[in-house]
Amino acid sequence: MKALIIGATGATGKDLVQVLLHDPDYTKVVTFVRRPSGQSHPKLTEILTHFNHL
Repeated sequence: MKALIIGATGATGKDLVQVLLHDPDYTKVVTFVRRPSGQSHPKLTEILTHFNHL
């Protein structure tokens, strides 16, 4: 499975990303974030987004 998370640097999003990255059922986790999270993981793809200018 794959997951898409918008707002992955917030309190809930951070926890959700960690759960998904450690879940073997998920092969890819894509996040849309305003600022880099500083996380690095083979399953993680982070997309920097300006939500006011999509």
